[in-house]
Amino acid sequence: MQQYRDIHCSLSSFYEDDKTAEQDRLKEEIESLKAELVGKSKQDPYEAQMRLLEVLSIAPLFLTS
Repeated sequence: MQQYRDIHCSLSSFYEDDKTAEQDRLKEEIESLKAELVGKSKQDPYEAQMRLLEVLSIAPLFLTS
């Protein structure tokens, strides 16, 4: 039984670390997209609006995970 608990704790820790890494990766991606949108809004406002709509359409996926 102790062995089961040890394995369970190890797996829980692994998944928590993986989730944290995924959240960090998503934060970096969002920051990159923000920088991209700011640059595009100066060059081509229409393209920036389309990209923003695309990003916002998938944002709920990031917020629920």
